[in-house]
Amino acid sequence: ASLLIYLNQGAKKNLESVGAPKEKLAKLFWGSWGVSGDFRPKLKVKSEKLKIVLYVGILSKRKGLDHLVAAMEDVRKKVPQAKLWLVGPRGDFTPPHMRWIRVFGAVKNSTLPKFFHKASVFVLPSVATPTWQEQVGMVNLQALGSGLPVVTSRSGAIPEFVRAGQGVLLVGERNRRALAEAISKILKFTPQQAARFGRLGTKFARQHYDPRANIQHIEEVLVTTFR
Repeated sequence: ASLLIYLNQGAKKNLESVGAPKEKLAKLFWGSWGVSGDFRPKLKVKSEKLKIVLYVGILSKRKGLDHLVAAMEDVRKKVPQAKLWLVGPRGDFTPPHMRWIRVFGAVKNSTLPKFFHKASVFVLPSVATPTWQEQVGMVNLQALGSGLPVVTSRSGAIPEFVRAGQGVLLVGERNRRALAEAISKILKFTPQQAARFGRLGTKFARQHYDPRANIQHIEEVLVTTFR
């Protein structure tokens, strides 16, 4: 092979472990992969009254949802009006029947911006297992593109694709206390603070995950390799 493409450092290590030449390795995203223009900030500053903690993805234990529900119990002691919205298809995690948890099920990708615009913070507390780990955490990037502050775990390749402080708070895996503190911190932001923090994330997402720039970079690498 003239070129071996990898998406994250874990994939690179796997290729190197089977003898792939380092000079043939290239980190590239998939095709038109990136944060599309559909995911952009809402112009109106959000109200302080609505405190929605949003999760999007399969309802699975590997996504850390049991830790998120536990952390939310602590969050609600500090922010009683906080509610948890779970958006995505059912998996091996069944949400408890609590008045502050709302389950929406699977939705079309085109409707996700509406959820991001209504939420106060997006949370992806994934945990690695012996057979699986996050490869990107794409929904984190969509949330950032939408101007929504993100709390996510240092799990799998997630830290490769986001930057702490750029619209993101990073916490350890399975750390209920740290997760609750990070969520509470963002929920206690004033609307202006939340908007400012969200803008940092949007700027980061646009700088690093513009689909058009991604396609151009892929073309340049392929032309250089095969000319």
